[in-house]
Amino acid sequence: MKKLLIIVFIIIIIGIACFIIVNPRDSITEEEQEFNDSGRAKAILDETDLWMIYEGDGFTIKYPHNVSLNSMDKDYGLYIEEININSLEPEAPLGFGKTNVLKNKDSLTQGLYGEESGFEIGGLLRIIGDVYARDYLTLSMFEICDVRFERSLYFFRNDNLVIITLKAPKDNIIEQYFTTNQENCGDQLIWGNQQLYAIDLRSGEIIQEWYDLFDDIVNTIEFYEQGYSIQGRWQSLDDENSIIEFNGNNKIDYYKDELIEQNEYVIEGDRLTSGDMTYTIVELTEDTLILTYLARGNTLNYGKIK
Repeated sequence: MKKLLIIVFIIIIIGIACFIIVNPRDSITEEEQEFNDSGRAKAILDETDLWMIYEGDGFTIKYPHNVSLNSMDKDYGLYIEEININSLEPEAPLGFGKTNVLKNKDSLTQGLYGEESGFEIGGLLRIIGDVYARDYLTLSMFEICDVRFERSLYFFRNDNLVIITLKAPKDNIIEQYFTTNQENCGDQLIWGNQQLYAIDLRSGEIIQEWYDLFDDIVNTIEFYEQGYSIQGRWQSLDDENSIIEFNGNNKIDYYKDELIEQNEYVIEGDRLTSGDMTYTIVELTEDTLILTYLARGNTLNYGKIK
């Protein structure tokens, strides 16, 4: 009896081996191949789907993991400012007075500034969705020894002037555009032909990763109607003394009007991370914010403070 069981077992093993040889795992039918070739079976993941997300007042923007937000801790630094127009003084240095900003807003929102050619004067006009923006290239400021690689986008959203700037380290220097000035700057390389560098960048004569990365980041901007932004102050429906505020890229916690904690925050999909804390955004409307604190699983309910 035992010998019979062994023979049966061997026959089964041989049968399985023959089936695998005749029907390899990677073989597919003609119908399956036709389905694959049609593209219906392919789900191509856009690289930007894996990027970090910044949510502003009425817009979102994504940036890759080698870019740090509002710092130069990584390969590149992405700096985002949202300046409330109503908080500006009537007149201020560098054209940031309320009078001048509103004048620029009126011109820009109507798409009036034409596109300049050559070296930067007023930036280049861009249209993102239905929003007009200005694309500026900044290579130095104020003094002869200054060298910088920055590209900025200015646009208006709701009551804010939004400035998005990508900064690159100075190792992006291409020496043909540089010189030295021993008297003022020592051995430091400084701009020799800044204007030509700007023209060559814009025209594509030279390739700089940071310059092209700015376009990739800006192309992720999405606008939405005001009222569905997490920006603003939210009061706990369970404890009226507890208030959280999302201001720019900061999450600020108050209790009984006293500052408890302030950290930068990032939103990825429905996941909100601030400091060491991670939440799921369960619901976000004009008046309601519901978060789940993942470490404990408890639900936090907030109402918008008008």
